[in-house]
Amino acid sequence: MNTAPRPWLIRPARLADVPRLAALDAAAFGPEAWPAAFLVEELTAPDRRYFAAEATGPPAEPAERDPAQTTAAVAVAVAAGTPAERPAGTAAQDSTGGSAGGSAGPLVGYAGIRLARRAEIMSIAVDAPSRGRGIGRALMETLLAQARAAGVARVRLTVAEGSAAAIALYQSLGFGIQGRVPGYYPAARRDGIIMELRADGLGRPTPRPRSRP
Repeated sequence: MNTAPRPWLIRPARLADVPRLAALDAAAFGPEAWPAAFLVEELTAPDRRYFAAEATGPPAEPAERDPAQTTAAVAVAVAAGTPAERPAGTAAQDSTGGSAGGSAGPLVGYAGIRLARRAEIMSIAVDAPSRGRGIGRALMETLLAQARAAGVARVRLTVAEGSAAAIALYQSLGFGIQGRVPGYYPAARRDGIIMELRADGLGRPTPRPRSRP
């Protein structure tokens, strides 16, 4: 029997968060994780925007998943032009998400974007016990709000072929499949799927998924 989900909020990532961001990265990406020094460079680059999901309440049991939803540890995107498999949060926005207030809590996810005429999702990760709470979706929506405010023409990301849950999340946010890069993920022996959201999609409300896990 599950307890109530742990509340959380999305806030700008800070340099003081780097040790926890590095720990999240290592847990999510293993040998492909970014070192702390690289995370410092990312957080301080003028064209980058990084956000953290911070827990604000007591911990909870992980949400039960439908067997069809067990592909939550799925891949995203591009790290400074280098392909890397990136697990993404894949659940619907939870009503407890984005809760304000409370003392500083542990970080349960983060995401970043490079702002340019063609923006790039740099990384997104959600702590495994916190997946299924809508954190990944909220992080993506926060990045897209940054892109909209900056007036970008399009937002791109790369996702590993076969990452059905991640692809479904991005499609629900308005991303469309643009192409394939053979062998983009050599360690996993999978192709990369390029997805893109154009400026006219940044202003529309994101649809809710049809069902919850």
